[in-house]
Amino acid sequence: IFLNDKKKKEKILEMCLKFKKKYNKEFEIDILRIENHHDMYINLIGDLKPDEKNDICLKLEIFLKTNLEKSLLVYFEWKTDISKLRRLTIK
Repeated sequence: IFLNDKKKKEKILEMCLKFKKKYNKEFEIDILRIENHHDMYINLIGDLKPDEKNDICLKLEIFLKTNLEKSLLVYFEWKTDISKLRRLTIK
């Protein structure tokens, strides 16, 4: 909690690497931002299904709370598709 943002991200990324070794999928964890000292917003990069991303986010939060800081909260930030054609809805 008392580290500056740079040190905090380094520590969290170090723990994320340990978490990824336990998980049997290829993906990257991108820390988008940290707010209010304990709210961490992430993006998961890789060939993952939406339900896998939710599961990984929950497991990552539990892992970080157990191994790093109990007050950390992990939020998965959904990215909108850039392609307007894929976002069109048929009416």
